[in-house]
Amino acid sequence: MTVSHQRYVAHFDMLGMSRLSLDTPEVAWSTICKLSKAKEESLSKVIELTSSKTIIRDRIQSITFSDTIIIYSKSDAIEDLYAITALCTQLFGNALKYCVPLRGGIAHGLFFTNLEHSLYAGPALVNAYTIGECAQWLGIVVDDVVAERCREIPLQREGKDIVINWQLPLKCGHLSPVKVINWPLSMREGFTTRPPYTVEQFYEAFVPLFGSYSKLGESEKKKHQNTVDFINHCLS
Repeated sequence: MTVSHQRYVAHFDMLGMSRLSLDTPEVAWSTICKLSKAKEESLSKVIELTSSKTIIRDRIQSITFSDTIIIYSKSDAIEDLYAITALCTQLFGNALKYCVPLRGGIAHGLFFTNLEHSLYAGPALVNAYTIGECAQWLGIVVDDVVAERCREIPLQREGKDIVINWQLPLKCGHLSPVKVINWPLSMREGFTTRPPYTVEQFYEAFVPLFGSYSKLGESEKKKHQNTVDFINHCLS
């Protein structure tokens, strides 16, 4: 049976997987295995953090293909928004713990699914993909509907919102004012030193995947620098 509904949809993929697959396929395979583990741990962790253990398991489903993860909600109820926001933030943090660089987007809108035939389509998926892929960084962009509705749920921490405004560099070279998940705030305990951080410190975890920072192309260097600028802003 085909089901259509207004939902929240997230799209994540790993930076550099195509190159890694061609250059060192064994490392690429090991890395997507780590990404899968990060996803499973994220789901378990978020369930533990909620007051009702059914909120995530019953309201969120995910699809994984290679380095791409699609997460979507049962509907667009407020519980679904809480579930997908919490899960995506935890997934991003766990992926970094396993040295897997992710970029993602979360959007609201129409999303069709047919689980029997593994069919998925809709503007929400396209929008989540587009806002995530346009960004020159490691992070999570959200659309205006998600940002506005997040004000209705208790996602604050230390008096700060989990969704904030940010001037984000895009692939076209322009800066764009967007709404993003404040993931450094949620991961504060995972940082072993105090900010400010350098891009070399942040990138060190990815050296086994992509080689030294100095040998990266300018575009790749900018992605990591933009990420570090965001971290330093959020944790300052």
